[in-house]
Amino acid sequence: MRLILEIRAAITEKVRPGFIVGIKINSVEFQPNGIVPDEAWELCRALEEHEFDFVELSGGKYKNLDEDDTAKHVISKKDEAFFLDVAQKVVSSLTKMKSYLTGGFRSTAGMVDGLQTVDGIGLARPFCQEPFLCLDLLSGKIPGAIIPVMDQLNYQLTVAAACIQMRQIGNKVQPVDLSSQDAVDAVTAAVEDWLEQKAIDRSEEAFKPPFLLGHAAPL
Repeated sequence: MRLILEIRAAITEKVRPGFIVGIKINSVEFQPNGIVPDEAWELCRALEEHEFDFVELSGGKYKNLDEDDTAKHVISKKDEAFFLDVAQKVVSSLTKMKSYLTGGFRSTAGMVDGLQTVDGIGLARPFCQEPFLCLDLLSGKIPGAIIPVMDQLNYQLTVAAACIQMRQIGNKVQPVDLSSQDAVDAVTAAVEDWLEQKAIDRSEEAFKPPFLLGHAAPL
């Protein structure tokens, strides 16, 4: 905590008055084997006292990795509710500092529920799948983001898949649909080959994620 407050003080010395300063906390720290909600409550209260403007709570891992790692886990409404419960306990002490929650949101209903607890919600990987997600949600065209069938505990694979999708979007093709098991299998195979290649090829080109043109239509 002392380090955080010293950094905050140093920032204040270098920026203009009113410069917005926030901090990100991974809510996995508030799960079993991490700090308890009461400690998180005290942490956020201290951050507010030292004039942090906002705190972002990141959803982090969807399950504790001490659980059965062989069981695939996909995002559910239960996960959305869990993160909101954590956020409610953490931000209940705040009066001035704004709070945001990022991670785990997929349904419009879950996002709306989130705004009853925090000041804003954040999305990340859903945009790699659906670059026009906000427009489609606000227009009522869809009830939520596409749910990937990929194992969400496999951090390396999910991040690599998101990189593949971003490369596809950058090349003006539709990102691969991770709600399809066939697509997930293709991505998994491509990522495995890519990781093997990176292990022996240290060139800049080798570090670019695979480009799966054959699995996407023009954007």
